[in-house]
Amino acid sequence: PIVVAPHQLLMMQFLTHPHRQRAACVLGAVDLAKTFDSVALVLWLLGKNPRRRIALLGAAEEQPKKVLKVVRTMIETSPELRLVFPELLPTRREGEPWTDTAITVDRPLGIKDASVVALGLESDRIPGSRWDVAVLDDFVNDENVRTPERRDWQHNLVQKRIVTRVDKKNGLLFMLSNAWHEDDSFQRHARVFPTITMRIDGTILLRNAPDFDADLIRPADDRDSSNPL
Repeated sequence: PIVVAPHQLLMMQFLTHPHRQRAACVLGAVDLAKTFDSVALVLWLLGKNPRRRIALLGAAEEQPKKVLKVVRTMIETSPELRLVFPELLPTRREGEPWTDTAITVDRPLGIKDASVVALGLESDRIPGSRWDVAVLDDFVNDENVRTPERRDWQHNLVQKRIVTRVDKKNGLLFMLSNAWHEDDSFQRHARVFPTITMRIDGTILLRNAPDFDADLIRPADDRDSSNPL
């Protein structure tokens, strides 16, 4: 059994809140369990709708493969998950993937792409894909933020190869990252999308999310919502 820390619960409330519409960003300090929240988010989204096609993305393939491994293991072995989503099961059809880079859950026929894939941003498996959800976790790093040219290249890569693959009507885009550079691809998206920043000293900042509130940030009281206290 896993005890969910308050900051993890807050992250999940933010990512699943209706304010996010199509996208949401989480900027957090190291070791705040952003990757674990990615696992929980994927399992929750698939449990709610097994027809979804989800992409786990990172600067290189190894990071999203780690996330997918936990997702796959939970579906295979977790009795607690089975209690919550009893119909979330591995595919029963031959030929559908259940590997370290792609898995397919039990779902209706006619869906071409796998349920969850793990990909690096430069993967040759991206062209032609269509996703309902994209989760970018730690997709910026020291190497791709080092110069203005690298930052521009990385941002264009995300825009052209990732954002365009997500369903434009009902698709969801989630970005989770540590702080690297004020003008990296994550920060450029965070200037537009609803964003929560969680610092190691406990400071929590919200941007582009005027409708989001939570008791974990501001305890409920009897004051009018317009009261800054």
